[in-house]
Amino acid sequence: MAQELPRPSRQCSEGDGIVLTSIEGRAVVVTGASKGIGKGIATVFAERGAKVMLAARGTEALEATAAELAAGGATVATHACDVSDWAS
Repeated sequence: MAQELPRPSRQCSEGDGIVLTSIEGRAVVVTGASKGIGKGIATVFAERGAKVMLAARGTEALEATAAELAAGGATVATHACDVSDWAS
């Protein structure tokens, strides 16, 4: 399970140099999502309520990650591809 990160205590303004907003309900695409950092990022987005499109080369691991996230209530879609190969 991913470590719970602190939530911002206020909405940052544009002049702060960063903008922190909720990702709940937003769609995100995560490449390399079947393992490692990509999987971790996808998990955090899913836990925060984003709709997550997972992309990775390995279909089996990709589908396993999607199943894990969906079991936790996430809205998940997958696309097996190699982002370094435009034809895939």
